[in-house]
Amino acid sequence: MVDKQIIERSKQISIIELAYRLGIEVKGTVCRCISPSHEDKNPSMSFKIETNTFKCFSCGFHGDTIALVRQARNCEFIEAVEFILNESLNKTSASEQKAQKHPLKRNLSGSKEKGEKHSDIYEYFINKVLLFPRESHYLVADRKISIEVLKQNNVKNVADQKNRHHYLNELKKEFPEDRLISSGLFPISKKGYPYFAFFNCCAVVPFYRDDKIVYLQGITKPELRDNKTPKVFNLSRIQKEELYIPTISEQKPIHVCEGIITSLFFISKDLNSIAILSASKRLDKIVNELSLYKNSEFILCPDVDPIGLEMFERLKPELYKQGFKYNEKYFNPIDFGRKLNLKTRELYSIKDFNDLRFYM
Repeated sequence: MVDKQIIERSKQISIIELAYRLGIEVKGTVCRCISPSHEDKNPSMSFKIETNTFKCFSCGFHGDTIALVRQARNCEFIEAVEFILNESLNKTSASEQKAQKHPLKRNLSGSKEKGEKHSDIYEYFINKVLLFPRESHYLVADRKISIEVLKQNNVKNVADQKNRHHYLNELKKEFPEDRLISSGLFPISKKGYPYFAFFNCCAVVPFYRDDKIVYLQGITKPELRDNKTPKVFNLSRIQKEELYIPTISEQKPIHVCEGIITSLFFISKDLNSIAILSASKRLDKIVNELSLYKNSEFILCPDVDPIGLEMFERLKPELYKQGFKYNEKYFNPIDFGRKLNLKTRELYSIKDFNDLRFYM
């Protein structure tokens, strides 16, 4: 009888790695079914990374690592366990090297890649595949961001649902599918197929560093912007950026605010702006990136919610220690309203910078 701990250990070995070792041709997380019960011209067997299992959606054949080996090698239970454990000790085989190159296998540890290595994909996607928003777009009509500012910062429209398959097909003409998956643009769904990361978004915003796109963030569609849906969508398994730095002029003070939409709104009103993304805890990284503009005056513009205010309170002493010039008094949404000559009654209804759009 095989020890239970040995059995459990054999079930923990990566099923994608095993498939490669067994000579199974895996594309993404799917392959042709290995069960002899039916012919499989189109891949119908899918691997589920989260549970380390597989299932054929055509014949229903499913199981764990042991079941996969038993079927592939036509062997008994104990032989399958021995094969898995023996193979897991061999770290120099060609199949292991191939498995390590699989984008999903690389990311099983939870570590995130830097976006710089995928700049060519992001730039092709933004510059060759997508189009600019029009006057009727949510960011223009509702959030009062000018089309000129969107074009200046290369913000593109992804609101058209019909194009989501077109995006993948266009990119596959230029890049291999495994790179598109590892770039975070097309993560693997629970059913084992690549899907568009910004499916629920109306726009995609590029982040630049040294004139290269190093990250993308999607802005959620207006009809989905409720408490249950995130306001933005990020790339899967790619390190997030802490700041959004649009096109700015160093001759004017820089307004440091929260969120991309607020930053673009400020620029539309002829104000320099840099956005902190969410209530970030990486203040050291934020201050380091802001140091590029150390000669500018900073005006801190938190929203009125407690989390945002607390973050800016922590940011102020860090800026002071590094010798930044900044205005001690916050520039809040009501101050902005006064700058726009709003009436007193209107000022009292403003909760955050997003509310200002109702008076434009």
